[in-house]
Amino acid sequence: MKFPILQEQFYTQEELDSANSFMKSILDAPTWRMLKEITREQIETDMLVPVVDHFLARAQCSLPEHKVPEEILRKPKEEAKKINPNAQIRFVSFVRYSNQFGFPQLGPHLDPVSKEHFFFDVQLDGNVDWPIVVAEEDPEAPDKKGNVVGYSLKNNDSLCIEITRQAHWRTPVKFKDGDFIDMIFISFEDPNIEPPTLEWQTEIGLKYMDDYEAELELIYPKNTTMTFDQRAEYAKNNVKQMGKLDLNAVAAEEGSGKKQDNEISFLDNKKDFYTLKQEAEAKKKNDDPSCMVEMMNEMREKN
Repeated sequence: MKFPILQEQFYTQEELDSANSFMKSILDAPTWRMLKEITREQIETDMLVPVVDHFLARAQCSLPEHKVPEEILRKPKEEAKKINPNAQIRFVSFVRYSNQFGFPQLGPHLDPVSKEHFFFDVQLDGNVDWPIVVAEEDPEAPDKKGNVVGYSLKNNDSLCIEITRQAHWRTPVKFKDGDFIDMIFISFEDPNIEPPTLEWQTEIGLKYMDDYEAELELIYPKNTTMTFDQRAEYAKNNVKQMGKLDLNAVAAEEGSGKKQDNEISFLDNKKDFYTLKQEAEAKKKNDDPSCMVEMMNEMREKN
């Protein structure tokens, strides 16, 4: 099966209505959490309330399979078995992107090294065109950029990506007030699959970063863009105005003096990619084949 796989009108109308209704029930939760208050493990397993990620400008709620209505999972499970009979659901995420939470952006990355095989990105609702870009690598030419294809999803369209093996990102687009996209992500894993190495992922992901950064600079010039700390405060204030902020959790997090490990993987940690690439190239000149992995570990320790 060749990835990515685009399927238009993925759900029946009844299934789509159920998914949107469930999404609304999540967003209606009386209190939300901020990313700095929790761990990455919590985000990807069992968060019962939306988590505001100011790096990507989204509110995300991830649930285990048994907490999601079966009518929402029936179709993706059927399609998954056609791709890989051994596939089983790892987690399900409901996500809203909006400039209420920062500046929506998603740079080139591959998801963390794991047994995860593929991932259904289904657009449930939205009013802005924000293409998903996938790089299809040529195994005969690993040092060259792959075939880059953009996919503009409409409501109820699905894109299935081999997310630990295919670099993917979103074309830089500036969201206006009122713009939003609601997504459901269904992650499937295979216990028998051989995961890629972090070194390989890093080499693949960095190939596309310069072009992406040039596009992003046109949308969000560096000299006018808020710092990540400023974005966190901006998102927190907006959530507070919505009456959703869990003030007890915020007070506990601010009083602890601890910083949680919220990084995801080599490029999805949303740091300064230019600095990352320059340091990588400098180390490669010294013929250090492990420089990429060492650098990622150093970044995690510093942050």
